[in-house]
Amino acid sequence: MKRISLTLLSIALGFAVVFLLMSTLRYGSIKSLLADDEMVNYTIIELGTLGGPDSLATDLNNKGQIIGSSSISEGLQPTAFLWEEGTMVPLTVTAGLTTTANEINDAGLIAGTAITEAGAVTKQWPVLWAADTYTKLATISDTQGTAQAVNNLGLIAGNSITESNNHLLIWQDEILSKTVPISGGVGWVSGLNASGQIAGYIDEVQGNKTAFLWVTGVFTDVGTLGGINSMALDLNDLGQIVGSSTISDDLTSHAFLWEDGLISDLSASSNVFTGTSRANGINNGGIIVGQAQVGEEDHAVLWKDGQIFDLNSSLPSDSGWDVLQTAESINDKGWIVGTGLIAGHQRAFLLQPRLPRSLVYFPVIAVPDPPPTPTPTPTPDPSGVMDMNRFLIGDGRLYEVKHSNGSQARHQTQIEDVRFFHTKGNEILAEWEELWSTSGFIFRGTDTSPGNGRYYSLYEDSQPGSPVGSKWSPRYWRVGDIYKRNAYVVVYSKADCSMVSNGSGWAPTWLKFEAYYPQYTFASGIKLQNVIQLAWLQNLTDPPQERYFYAENYGLAGWSSADSGHSYINEIHPPGQRPDNTREVIPCLGQLQQTLGYSPELNYGLLPEKYLRMVK
Repeated sequence: MKRISLTLLSIALGFAVVFLLMSTLRYGSIKSLLADDEMVNYTIIELGTLGGPDSLATDLNNKGQIIGSSSISEGLQPTAFLWEEGTMVPLTVTAGLTTTANEINDAGLIAGTAITEAGAVTKQWPVLWAADTYTKLATISDTQGTAQAVNNLGLIAGNSITESNNHLLIWQDEILSKTVPISGGVGWVSGLNASGQIAGYIDEVQGNKTAFLWVTGVFTDVGTLGGINSMALDLNDLGQIVGSSTISDDLTSHAFLWEDGLISDLSASSNVFTGTSRANGINNGGIIVGQAQVGEEDHAVLWKDGQIFDLNSSLPSDSGWDVLQTAESINDKGWIVGTGLIAGHQRAFLLQPRLPRSLVYFPVIAVPDPPPTPTPTPTPDPSGVMDMNRFLIGDGRLYEVKHSNGSQARHQTQIEDVRFFHTKGNEILAEWEELWSTSGFIFRGTDTSPGNGRYYSLYEDSQPGSPVGSKWSPRYWRVGDIYKRNAYVVVYSKADCSMVSNGSGWAPTWLKFEAYYPQYTFASGIKLQNVIQLAWLQNLTDPPQERYFYAENYGLAGWSSADSGHSYINEIHPPGQRPDNTREVIPCLGQLQQTLGYSPELNYGLLPEKYLRMVK
């Protein structure tokens, strides 16, 4: 899925990327895909060039758009390209400048670098391509820099590349909003996920490399596999990191997986490796692609379920390729891009699984019991990336929702200042859930509906007096995305707002955007347009604990639980027919709280119009 190329001028067409693997892997040896239950056949597509002899693919998104670099003629520096549906076009800035494309998100935004030359002096500048336009991104005091990563929320990460003034750089809405100083060397960004975590490595003055994870101002040393060097090359939305590290001899590098503070050697038990390996890409299903040395030759490989597969073994004998050297990126459909040799020339390739039940498609969640409502066939939204505000915030209309135990409550979205409330009750007493949105996330604050005379609030921090609110979901995301939350939950008594004994703690959970329906028929027979289905999971291996159905203009219109029944919309009130819901008042709580809304580190605001066009 997401990957970043760490490109220097001295490396013509040289890109490095990494993605992550599942934490439960036990590692086997490279083998062909020969068993009937494992066999995957691929269709391989040569992407071509921009006119020269060579090309490299560096990344692709879930729409199948591919970026990379290609020579335009023999001996000239490479030019970045965008490949889509068989057509390769150059990504240019000012005429004559060399460009590299490092990462593409699902909206088609591309983070990259423009390189200027004046005699023997070269300079690099971070750029962002959106559709057919580009923007030169600001740096610190106009120092050299590069844009290496862009996530699906439009956040961009990169770095300055001068040793005397080196920083990680973060842009929001094309504005430089955060700089993080690096001491002792040059810090390189390699990956940026939906939660704003950044992975990379520091190229230290003495020549060593140290892999890191950066989260809201805190650096974590990823460690090594026994040597003194490691490079974190990417991370996925689950927070896993992959990369390359030297082992104890400090001569050989192995691919690694890092998760929750533990680093694992992806080739520890292999009896086929004869040298180095490197992980270059991972999708959100936990499938890793990269390269491994077999004999004197690098082969493109894939890691899954404790096995390493040589992707060359899955090619037909008449494919025309000399060898697939490296796999750089894999999207959530299992499409793989990388670089191989044809007649001695490097060429970018795309591998597409031929079988629907392919090895590289890994459903994260087991198929649950049938939902309580008739389930039409989901249809992907043509825009790809979707704005959750469109579905979570109703227009104030009243509607009845019936629970499977026979109870019924009137629902209504109510907006107050920057917050909106999902209310459930009637004109006298309605329990409520408090939410608000930024350009990056949907936040949840307080919920008065757990029962037993209690309410609870969510926090990002466990310190007393912290602002209420925790990131509940990304604001902009797409069907199939999974988001990890880790809210600090505190349960209170409605009588006096005192904390309930043993009612506090961290609650790591997952939210998945399971489906989008242009039209959905609920059990009552009511048909609503534009409905999304979200699932709440306590872990990634079990069926969802709860599912939520949000309809455009309504808000929450249906719900199901693994152990508490389900509910669905069963009546809609015309405007003015019923009075608005009256939200429950908890006197000791008050009507206003200090809420965590806008990040103190990033300049959240409305997305620029050209981005809004992409997500509507």
